Amino acid sequence: MRVLFIVDDHVSKDPNGEVTADLASTRIRLVLAMKALHRFGQDAKIVANTTPGRVLESRHFLDAETIVIGKVFQDYTAVAEQAKALGKVLILDITDDPMQFELFQHIRQLAPLADGVIVPTAQMGEAARPWLSKGAIAVRVGDPIEAEFYPPSARFRHAPERLELVWYGNPTNAAFLKPHLQPLENLAERVPMRITMVSRALEVFEGILDRYSETLAGPLVANFVEWSTTSQQRAIANADLVLIPGEPRGQSAHKSPNRLISAIAGGRLAVASPLPAYQTLRAHALVIENLTLGVSAALALPASRIESRLAAGQEVIKRQFSPDLIGEKWVQTLATLTRQVRMANAQAQA
Repeated sequence: MRVLFIVDDHVSKDPNGEVTADLASTRIRLVLAMKALHRFGQDAKIVANTTPGRVLESRHFLDAETIVIGKVFQDYTAVAEQAKALGKVLILDITDDPMQFELFQHIRQLAPLADGVIVPTAQMGEAARPWLSKGAIAVRVGDPIEAEFYPPSARFRHAPERLELVWYGNPTNAAFLKPHLQPLENLAERVPMRITMVSRALEVFEGILDRYSETLAGPLVANFVEWSTTSQQRAIANADLVLIPGEPRGQSAHKSPNRLISAIAGGRLAVASPLPAYQTLRAHALVIENLTLGVSAALALPASRIESRLAAGQEVIKRQFSPDLIGEKWVQTLATLTRQVRMANAQAQA
């Protein structure tokens, strides 16, 4: 199998020489799939930081038999059409609902041309279906654990120390955090808190940082840490609780459980909105609509009970979300999709 992954992302090598990327959807999906294909002796490459025109001119594109397009912010219609004209199998990895954000318009344009799509959740598959051709195949491949495992801990800080909360994610998800800040500030009158936000695009968070500045020394204060896999893991390790807000019936409904998985692996209790993808892990977190009530409930739970739930959750994650397991599923999925599409094309031409 010869597979080419295409993505509009900054792909580079980390200090250990391993391929990595800025976007989580590239790192834990496309890069992971490429590495798994290599382990199984397959030819796989990724092209990024480029343009559709250069992709069409590249030897990698001409040699590939299967093209997988991830998150792109340019018009790759010509690439998709040429791939189809050359008899290549065209697959999209759809990790965001194309209906919800204008910047995903290019995925919507490509969807009718795709032979198949790979999605992280069943809900994402349902969201993508209206954009696909009738015969397109949709397959779910979940996200793997990316974080390191740390011993579970629920030894929460108490006044005069501040309870340490952490939120992490894409800057676009900051909108889901903001509605919870005032209720948390009210609770902080009794339980002083600090929330650390781990992300990119500092300017998105300046309003929060101004209102809850550490220099004001109010009941709730906030600080910002530039995101990296290391800084996120460090922030989780330093936290008492992880906050994961979202819109269960809105823009977050199709998200994978990767942020909740990171919290559990990091040994910290997450207070999370009830997203559909979180339901299988709800025994190992506090999944609740009102995050402020969730924080209050967490503080009332015995530490031993929380730590036991987290330890059990870590075992679930090791069994169900290991990179090796998910990588093998990518290999199987790509091989199956490629074979099925080729058979269907051969039958159509017979």
